[in-house]
Amino acid sequence: MMKVLLISLASSTRRNNAVVILKKYGISINIINAVDGRLGGDPLLQHYDEIGFIRHRGRRR
Repeated sequence: MMKVLLISLASSTRRNNAVVILKKYGISINIINAVDGRLGGDPLLQHYDEIGFIRHRGRRR
């Protein structure tokens, strides 16, 4: 059986649509809540390395 790992914002409309479609086809889903970096304040953002991001992506986020 296929299993899907869905990483998205809890408030995302796309997330809700994806869940409906995947359930319709009987596909097992594991959902991980994404962090919205635009809001700041999440403890995970303390680990953000802007210099490393620029080095690997060639741009700011």
